[in-house]
Amino acid sequence: MDMQTRQANEKINRVLKANEELDERQENDIKVLAKRIKKLEKRIEALETKGAKEPKKEPKKEPKS
Repeated sequence: MDMQTRQANEKINRVLKANEELDERQENDIKVLAKRIKKLEKRIEALETKGAKEPKKEPKKEPKS
C-alpha cells in the first residue's frame, strides 16, 4: 500500500470509529429519555387519578358589601 492509501484508510477508520461512538451515545441518550418519559407518564397518571378522586375545591368568594 502506498502512503496516501494508508493515510486515507486510517482517516476512514477514525471516522467510522467516531460514528460508532456517536451512535452509542445517542442510543444511551434515547434510553435515558425513554426512562424520563415513563416516569413523567406515571406522575401524570397519578395526578389524574388523584384529581379524579378529589373534587376540585374552588376558593370561596366573599360577598362584596
